[in-house]
Amino acid sequence: MKILHIISGNDNGGGANHVLNICKSKFENYNNIIGCIGSGCFYDKLKHLNYDYVLFPNALNNNDIINYINDNNIDVADFHGAKAFAIHKFINGRLNCHTAATIHSDYRYDFMNNKMKKYLYTPLSYIGLKSFKSFVCVSQSIKTLLNDKGFKGSKYVINNGININEIEIKETRSEIRSQYNMSEQDIAFVNIARMHPVKNQKLLINAFKKLSSEFENVKLIIVGDGPLENQLRQQCGDLNLQNKVIFTGFKSNPYGILNACDISILTSISEGGAPPLTVLESGALKKPVICTKVGDVDLNFTENEMIIIENNADAVYSSMKKAMENLKENFLGNNLYSEVQKNFTLHRFCTDYYNFYHDLCK
Repeated sequence: MKILHIISGNDNGGGANHVLNICKSKFENYNNIIGCIGSGCFYDKLKHLNYDYVLFPNALNNNDIINYINDNNIDVADFHGAKAFAIHKFINGRLNCHTAATIHSDYRYDFMNNKMKKYLYTPLSYIGLKSFKSFVCVSQSIKTLLNDKGFKGSKYVINNGININEIEIKETRSEIRSQYNMSEQDIAFVNIARMHPVKNQKLLINAFKKLSSEFENVKLIIVGDGPLENQLRQQCGDLNLQNKVIFTGFKSNPYGILNACDISILTSISEGGAPPLTVLESGALKKPVICTKVGDVDLNFTENEMIIIENNADAVYSSMKKAMENLKENFLGNNLYSEVQKNFTLHRFCTDYYNFYHDLCK
């Protein structure tokens, strides 16, 4: 089978990592190729990795994609993201292959950070999605959304996975803490997420302000970049948290910082992937996790494996305090590690995709 993954060449989020993980499959007679729509950070990254890839122009009526698929005997074209969905609407009738849409997030929230893009691109994404007959949903909640919105066609749920053996920690806990001016006595919360309205770091910082007023030795580390960075930095200045909240910027390998911190926290208002990759990464390092009740979190895990909370500042504050109290025993981190190792492996993830494509080609 030859699978072409069509995705924006400028994708810097979970979708790009998701595609890379699919392409790690090692099945016989199974070739995954990444087709980037336009250049950008993801396309540049591929130049330094050992994956098959091709560059397409950034155009809706994309004849280059049509010709590549038909000339290279592609069996399945899997479209990832709003731009790819819109292109499918224009070219689907001219493709000699099966097509599918992998939906990484709730399309209604993809452009929350830009009002013009929200009103222009959200309808285009919706119209594009309506042109598919087969969908991969990265969580049960995404499948439920499609059903509720009247999307017709086959829908398959494939959860995220992680290879614990691939984790690479290049700097020690002490080195990272020294780099970011943290003492060994500090209790560090880490939020690994792009700075975007859907990740809701504004709420997290407000809750952390209350916690830091009670405890001197707490720090909040935000790992990522995004359109809200300046606004969030200003918020920290207004709350006099400049020395308490640390912005590290985007890290392609977050494991060193995650290892140096004590508690992982995610306060998103929506998460497409189940479980969110940052939850799996935290579990792989046996870190306790606090997560808002988004996506399939409460379906995938129990209160014995993580702290699942409602999305409000009081709940975030209380959960941070609770996690600190239970930090020494770390039963949550250990239990989460066992669950990730048992049910959310990369091998299972890749096998599910292989089976989906195989069934689609029958």
